[in-house]
Formats: sequence, C-alpha cells, structure tokens
Amino acid sequence: MAELEFRWGPFRSGDLPVLLGEVPSVPRPTPSIRQNVPTEPAQLRWVALDGKLVATIPIAAGKWDELGAYQLIVGSEICVDGLRFLARLPVFGYDTEIFDLGFNGACWAIDGRIPSNPVGCLIHDAGTGRSQVQLMPWAREYHASLYPVLEPIMPDIEALVGLHVSLMTPKGSAEGRLLEVTDYDLAFVDYKGKFSDEWGQPKEETTFLNREAVVNIGLAG
Repeated sequence: MAELEFRWGPFRSGDLPVLLGEVPSVPRPTPSIRQNVPTEPAQLRWVALDGKLVATIPIAAGKWDELGAYQLIVGSEICVDGLRFLARLPVFGYDTEIFDLGFNGACWAIDGRIPSNPVGCLIHDAGTGRSQVQLMPWAREYHASLYPVLEPIMPDIEALVGLHVSLMTPKGSAEGRLLEVTDYDLAFVDYKGKFSDEWGQPKEETTFLNREAVVNIGLAG
C-alpha cells in the first residue's frame, strides 16, 4: 500500500540528532562514501511501505559507531505528534520491499543474514535499478548516509475510542476523533487529512479508513 512520498515531522537531513528531536548541529563535511545528501539541511520526505515509514532523503549519519551511540543499530524509540516509532537502520533480509526503492549512492544498513557481523552498506546499482548489501566490516571509520526506517509502535487502538487522535496513513499525517473501531476499519469524525478512495470513504460527517491503511495512531498532543 505504498503511496507518493510526503513531508512530515521535525526531521532534517543535516545530522543524526535532528532525527531524534535534538537541537540541529552543524552539517558534517562531505562523507567518505559517496551519497546524495542535500547541501542544506532539508525536511525529510517519507513513503509508507510494508507498514513502516522509510525516508527517501538521506541523513548525513557519519560513522557506524556513531549510529550505535544513538542506538539506531538496535533501534531508538521516538515520539512525534503522539505517534511512537522505533527509529532504526534498514535491515537486509527483513525490510524486503524497502530495498527496491532505489536509494541513490550508498547508505548504512544491517545485514540480517550475518547477525554476528552486521556492518553493511547498501549500494544502488544504477544499471539494474536495484540495491544490494555489501558486507563492510572494514568500513567502520567511513562516513555514510542513513535512510532511517520508522517502525510503528502501535497502542491499544480500542482504548482511544472517543478521543482526539493523530494518525499516519500512506498519504501522510492526519487527525480526528476516533468514533469506532471494527475488525475492518476505523471511523472518525472531524477528520483532517488526505485519504485515497482505495482505503478511505467519507459518509456524511464520518470518515472510514481501512485498518491496513492506518500505519500508526496515538493520542493527539
């Protein structure tokens, strides 16, 4: 259920602390591994894919050990607009659909096939339009970019009935008061956000969204 990319959140391409909601730092020098990071920090764009959010603009992440310091190798929990996510690296062998996006340049990734030595770099093959992971234990001292993956941490949706909520769909962020939850869809009133006819349907003052289209949901701040 992938849609067009959209802008969302306080995240910028300048550096890792921005991903985690900290004060932006000075952009790094040109990394050692070729990448396509904007010269000026830009708001990240995302695509909803396989139930996750995947950045389509990279962050100038730096060295592998720096990723570990920010807990992005094992995953770091973040909360934006009431939505909880696990921010992490792409994992080859698990995030199967993500690796068909055709990232430009090279970026850090985890090689899930070799848990004992997961250091990997995702290389885009311009000829085939696909990406592959190269095991790079020797590259720990290199700087490489990061296309972060945000894996939703879903709450008990039924507990949010009657409350004003934030949500994430394949079209981007939205909000509304959750009216009802069924096995097939979620009903909202005062819904504000985009939707697709494939998974959303307005009926008078109520908007129905297919449950599979709700990537994440949480109590609005």
